[in-house]
Amino acid sequence: MKFKTLLLIFFFVGALLAENVVHYAWPKKANEWGTITNNIKSIPLKHWQLTGLSKEKDIDIPLLLKNVKEITFSTKVTLPKKRRVGEEVFLFTQNIHGACYFYANNHLLGLSPNSTNPLRFKIPADFFEQDSVLNLTLKIKRVESAEKGFPNIVYNLSEERFLGLGGMVYLQLVNPPTVTISQMNVVKKEIQFYLNYQYTIEANGPIKRLKVEENFFRSSTGKSLYKKIRYSQEIRYNTITLSGTFPLSNEDLWSPESPELLQFSVKGQLTTDSGTQTFSFGQTFGARKIKIEKQKFFLNANPLQIKGITLHFSPVVFNNGNYHADLKEMFEFLKQLNFNAIRLAHTLPDAVVLNLADSLGLMVFAEFPIWRFPAEFFAENFLLESGKNICQQIKPYYQNHPSLAAVGLGQEIPLHLASTQKFMFILNSKLKTNLNVLTYISPIPAFPLPPERVSDFYLFDRYLPIHFLQPDAELRSFALIGKIGHLTPDLLKDKNNDELHQVNRSLLIKNEIFKALNDFQPNGGFVECLHDWFTEYPNDFDLSKQSQQKVPLGFLDENKEQKTWVKLLADPWQFDEATLLDQYSEQKPYTNFFSILMTLSTLLFFGIYRRVPRLRENVRRSLRHSYGFFVDLRERRIIPYFNSITVEIFISLVLAVFLSSQIYFFHKSLWLQEILAIFLIPLGVFKQYLQFSQNKLIITTFIFLLFMIIPFIGALILKILAWVNRSKIRFRQGFATISWAAAPLIWFFPVSLVSYHYMLFQYPLQWLWIALAFFLLWTQIRLINGIHILFITKTSKVFFILLLCYFIPILIFWAIFNPPNYWVDYLQLMVNARSLF
Repeated sequence: MKFKTLLLIFFFVGALLAENVVHYAWPKKANEWGTITNNIKSIPLKHWQLTGLSKEKDIDIPLLLKNVKEITFSTKVTLPKKRRVGEEVFLFTQNIHGACYFYANNHLLGLSPNSTNPLRFKIPADFFEQDSVLNLTLKIKRVESAEKGFPNIVYNLSEERFLGLGGMVYLQLVNPPTVTISQMNVVKKEIQFYLNYQYTIEANGPIKRLKVEENFFRSSTGKSLYKKIRYSQEIRYNTITLSGTFPLSNEDLWSPESPELLQFSVKGQLTTDSGTQTFSFGQTFGARKIKIEKQKFFLNANPLQIKGITLHFSPVVFNNGNYHADLKEMFEFLKQLNFNAIRLAHTLPDAVVLNLADSLGLMVFAEFPIWRFPAEFFAENFLLESGKNICQQIKPYYQNHPSLAAVGLGQEIPLHLASTQKFMFILNSKLKTNLNVLTYISPIPAFPLPPERVSDFYLFDRYLPIHFLQPDAELRSFALIGKIGHLTPDLLKDKNNDELHQVNRSLLIKNEIFKALNDFQPNGGFVECLHDWFTEYPNDFDLSKQSQQKVPLGFLDENKEQKTWVKLLADPWQFDEATLLDQYSEQKPYTNFFSILMTLSTLLFFGIYRRVPRLRENVRRSLRHSYGFFVDLRERRIIPYFNSITVEIFISLVLAVFLSSQIYFFHKSLWLQEILAIFLIPLGVFKQYLQFSQNKLIITTFIFLLFMIIPFIGALILKILAWVNRSKIRFRQGFATISWAAAPLIWFFPVSLVSYHYMLFQYPLQWLWIALAFFLLWTQIRLINGIHILFITKTSKVFFILLLCYFIPILIFWAIFNPPNYWVDYLQLMVNARSLF
């Protein structure tokens, strides 16, 4: 029996490891959101059954899995058969990864569209069975389109994607009367701040008499700020809304320098037809007023500079740890470096993040998971409704957290298009109705911004160091700068034993912040980034054989340890201009490989051309009298096989050098990598491309062999057609026809010779491709003519056969290419989004 048990445990652990499991401890009081009440009982649901792997497993949450497309969590709860009259049951959770469908006794409660925000669903009484048994099922799926939720569509530098429950799940038994806060707003009248508050009391019947005692006091000292006792009678409604206002001193306000939290408590007694009931309610909150006027931020009427850093949530960083303790350690580290804000990259926060930020004095800039969506997505009604539902779901949980300063509606989106603007107008209006926070959007740069402001401010994102950007008047339209200090793979030299590099890396961050504040935007912005994180797909930063791909841009490594250069920083926001050195320069891949290869090949070819009269005669005749030349091929006159092979080798080399030089020159371009990833990731060869594109010899050899194979394949096809038509055409005749049809490309060698340095000195690239297009068109006309003469058939028939031959490889590619259904829309977006990189 023991052996069987150990064997089952072994297989279970093996299955989880195969799926890349992430598991961490979750704080017990994370579900409270600062609320204390005597009429809500929370039942944690920690034990679940997991299906979607090889076998059903008993697991504890939080639990996240990678490399799965769909998993199901299920559990059974037996509630007391005799519950209080009017008691309501809710299902509450947060930090869900993936699109989650919630079922209670096989009835659909609702769904979460791949967003990590907190949410709560009411379980209707008629969903319960007679024995009060509640079977809960949570089906979580990967989102593949905007019709199912918020898809993760970015390839390069996108965080690892997991499915599962990243937080706890609770059943909440709520008994009336209930208290709900609807407003806690700070206003300023002349020189005095006031707190306007409003809350609603709901009973299970018409209220006859009511007595409430309100009390506001400081959490740190217990000092009372305001008290009030209210009496009401014969209200005749189930609900009553109460409001008030009272003055606040500057010491009562929340700020990053003084994160003072307040407590609001209500104790009351009400009478309904069912009798007299007592109730109590308490809520922790912060009083602060943040606004933006004329592109300037103000917090509690004082000018505010955003000293922020980006946090990319990578669940692996917290694996087998304590989520609360690890985050607290990170946030305290930020406070030591004088940061006052964090940007949650396309993530909505959970209770742990906001509670820690409230207490430590960090402003949170959260973001909807709308990252680089094509304009076509914003015409999808389900996506809009999902966004509007989130605005309503987060209100009771986010509204009392002073640290939540702003919410990003979309990142790197085509805001210049009408469909995007309409979507954002609606989402912005809905969010503003529910939350008293600022809103922002990160549009694709270089496109005109809407004449009417869609959000409170715009954030400038570009995947380049500020050092390489030129101050532009249009940048003044952006209130904050994102991705400060973002290094591209060719700039990042992660050599921990290189002391000079550590100094330079530290100075770069200071220089980046200095330039951002003085040359671009004095409001500040967000440095890239808090800790190293892992990407879903291969990236150019880490091409090791490990399954996880790391982006080593963080101040902390994946083990949450400070890097050497960070210890040299002290306070990155305090700098002496005299110490700022430009240690980093744009790294262009300088090389003479392609020009040397093309020069030596040209000398060799024309050396043979000079020494072999028959080759010289064939080249001249094929270019001057192509019709007669192809007639000679048909009649099997003397055109040596050596000459055809020599010409084919040189032409293949000319084209290989031209194409490989461009691949090598742009192989570090994140823009080109993202475009190629659309095709190469579904084929499973993107990592191989990243590896081989850095090697000049490999990519040149590969492309050269590719062009060398073409005439052999073409000759084989012509031989098959000849067999079908019973024509007496040899294989070598087909090979010679295809090779000599491309003879004009011999004179393409000057373009191939200068192409690399032409790009190096940043001349217009399109002229090179126009020249190539001209030569290829010339080649195709000659090929059609050559086959027409070889087979003595109609030109239209030859044209049709050639189209068919070109179409077959496309069909083969399409058969193995399995992209998501939005790939065309995303490709169009990326072609026009070069300004991001």
